[in-house]
Amino acid sequence: MMEWPFDLFVCGAFVIGIAAIFDARKTMISVVFGYIFGFLIGAIFNTNGVDPGGGTTNNFWILWTFALLVCIFIGIVWDMACRCLKRKI
Repeated sequence: MMEWPFDLFVCGAFVIGIAAIFDARKTMISVVFGYIFGFLIGAIFNTNGVDPGGGTTNNFWILWTFALLVCIFIGIVWDMACRCLKRKI
């Protein structure tokens, strides 16, 4: 897993850049939290397996990616909800 952490970092940096343009601070925080949280989830719950050809597999990268994407989604929803509430007040 040499390239995937860098790919997730670039994806997170891109989301942070877009969030900075729209002043979405909660999304920016959730990306940073998601990167770290995703790594921890992947490290704790990863499992090794064997594919049909006999090669070894691991689901660390799937768990890390999914946790990061969930945290990004939560941050976006959180920012949108806060903006809607501010407009109503």
